[in-house]
Parts: sequence; C-alpha cells; structure tokens
Amino acid sequence: MADTPVVEAENVRVQFGGVVAVRDVSLAVRAGERIGLIGPNGAGKTSLVNSLSGEIRPTSGRVLLGGVDVSRAAPHRHFRHGLSRTFQVAHPFPALTVIDSVMLGPLSAGSSVAEAAERGYDALAALGLDDVSDKEMSDLNPVTAKLVELARIIAAEPKVVLLDELLAGLLPAERRQVLDKLIEISESRSWATVMIEHLIGDVRRFCTRLAVLVDGTLIADGPTAEVLADPAVIAAYLGETSTKEGS
Repeated sequence: MADTPVVEAENVRVQFGGVVAVRDVSLAVRAGERIGLIGPNGAGKTSLVNSLSGEIRPTSGRVLLGGVDVSRAAPHRHFRHGLSRTFQVAHPFPALTVIDSVMLGPLSAGSSVAEAAERGYDALAALGLDDVSDKEMSDLNPVTAKLVELARIIAAEPKVVLLDELLAGLLPAERRQVLDKLIEISESRSWATVMIEHLIGDVRRFCTRLAVLVDGTLIADGPTAEVLADPAVIAAYLGETSTKEGS
C-alpha cells in the first residue's frame, strides 16, 4: 500500500544491562518525509537509529522496512531492503579512489561492476563531483569527503536514509553547501530520511517533521515549527541548549 511506512519502529526498546537507552518508541517514516531526531546528549538518538539499521537488535519491539520485520536481521539485510546510513565517525576509505569508494554502495547491494561504475559516476555528477572521481579519498577536503559519502548513498539507490551527524565538523558555509545538495537529492528521490543533527538551524531547514527523545522517551513528534514551539520540548531540550546550538 502507498501509505505503508518505508521504515517503522514499533514499541522499540533498547536496553544495555540495567540501562534503558530507548524506551518503547514508536516512529513511522513514509516516502518523501524528512524527519529530524533531536534531544539532549545521551537521549537515545543513536541507539534508536542503530536499531533501525540493524547495528543493534531491539531488546523488545519491532523494526519494519517496507512492512517486512527485520528486527533480528543483520545490517546487510537492512541494506538489501533499501536502507543506507552515515555514521558519527565517517568511513572515508582513504586508500581508495573516489569512484571506487562510491561504487561500494551499489556493489554491496548486488550490482555488477559495470552497473556499479555507472551508478557511481552518475551519483558524482549529480553532486557536481565529476572532476574528483580519480582522486584518492585521502586527498579530499572535509566538505568534498562528506559529499562523496552522500554520493555513495545515492549510488546504492536506497529508499531509507539515516543521517547521523553528517554535517558534523563542517564550517557554516560548508554545512549550507552539503545541506543544499542533501535537500535537492532527497526531494528528487523521495527518500524517507531520518536526520540526527545538533544545530537547530540546520534541522529546521532540512526537516519537515521532528521527533524529540529525552532519556530514551519520545516526548514529541510532529511538524517542525509546532515541535520547536512546544513548551515541553523547550523545557526539556531547547531551553537548555539553544544558546549553543545556533538559530
């Protein structure tokens, strides 16, 4: 069905011994939605994203991709079901050329070498990176390396994209550059996107919807402007962090 969420958490709990990182969270994301996952440090954002991507298995609850239960599946199975992600610490593959790095996405999804190369060059062209395809990853500046990471995702042709602090470490102008491309690409491909970012200005610009975690609990989920104006969100998160997170 068209209204079926592309990715869904159903009462997901993530627990490490006696520590509960995610408390029975339900979250559904449909094609074309751009959701920001925000909350204080230690709120459980990355734990929730890791459960969606298969990096960790939920202690209880379910994760669905396109309606298929993948709660107990390994990360590569999630990838084969159309989910791609970035990590807080980038994986730049410094010994590879740019095109070889980008080809890893479609190759991992089962494409032939020829098809992976075609997708890789197309993805680089979409981001205006044709001229760096033969460079080594270790020679790239930070913003180009971030765009190549995005190109790798584009080449894999995912349905779901999880972005865990993709913009971290970039200067304001660089963040705007990457965010411009991210908005353009995600809209043209109707990705279901979940973004973790700490700068509220970037979140407001990219995300049409926000989900707020505090102490592992989902305290708000709705249109971005409404959530940012929610007194409970301001008291629990924005009021403590807005001065350092930007506008």
